[in-house]
Order: sequence, then C-alpha cells, then structure tokens
Amino acid sequence: MGIDGFAYSELQVGPTTYRPGVAGEGPAVLLLHGFPQTHHCWHLLAPGLAEANRVVVCDLKGYGESRSGPGGPLGEGYGNRERAAELVELMAGLGIARFSVVGHDRGGRVAYRMALDHPGAVERLGVLNIVPTVDQFERMAEGAALEFSRPISHRRMYFALNVRSCLK
Repeated sequence: MGIDGFAYSELQVGPTTYRPGVAGEGPAVLLLHGFPQTHHCWHLLAPGLAEANRVVVCDLKGYGESRSGPGGPLGEGYGNRERAAELVELMAGLGIARFSVVGHDRGGRVAYRMALDHPGAVERLGVLNIVPTVDQFERMAEGAALEFSRPISHRRMYFALNVRSCLK
C-alpha cells in the first residue's frame, strides 16, 4: 500500500530489495516507521512535509514490502547497524547524499545508529516515542508493554508537532 502522491520504485541494496516512495522538492527527509507498522504509518504527515521537502518513506528491512533473505542464527544482517548502512546506500541510490532522518520506535533506533555511523550523510536526527534501551528494560513493569501499545489519539498530534520541529 502506497501513500497518495508518492512515486515508488524498486531498489536493490545488498541482499535487500526496497520499494521507497518519494515526493516533494527541497531538503531531503527520510521517515522510518516503528514496530509493527510499515512506512504507511506516515500517510497523514508525509504529504504535508513533502510541500517543502523531498520526503522518502521506506519499509525497514524485514517489514512490509522490503524483501531480504533470512538473517543469521543470531539475527545477523538485521541489526540496526546493518539496516542503517543499507538505508544510507538506498538514499545514495536515490541521488541523495545528505539528509535528515526521523524515526519512530524501531525506526528511531535505526535512525540513531545511522547518525552515529554515518555523520556525513545525516544532517539532522529526530527520534520519536523511544526510551533509552537500558531504562526501558530496567523499569518496565509486568503488563506495561501491552498498556503502552494501545492507541492514544493525543500521541498523533504530539508526533506530528515533533517531526515538524526536527526539520526546522
């Protein structure tokens, strides 16, 4: 499923076939989804961002329409470092050498790793709805994960405002 107004293509990066969607002109912004979503989670925000930016949406490796072989026995090939490197290469394949990246949840972890490993490519970083990993595991009470995963309408507004502020 695509986002209205976005042009989709197929790109092979290493062992993975991606289907990025691109819309707009201006500074480039890569939007990365969380778990268990796909790039379509940005469908309400991405068209507005594309009015002043070149917006790229893409499913993370192993999600939605991205296709790759199985990882190694310990998940090799699907770590945040590998996924970040592939997405930097994907952006280069789209003719984009430097860009902002905004990641939500799992995409935030990939975006953060991308900024650390590829500072020459990442101009700005925005991470949303993510807590530091150590804090997450040390403080999570039984049942908290299920409670947090329930949709809350005010999160959408907070999410939209934060993405826009990251791009200024």
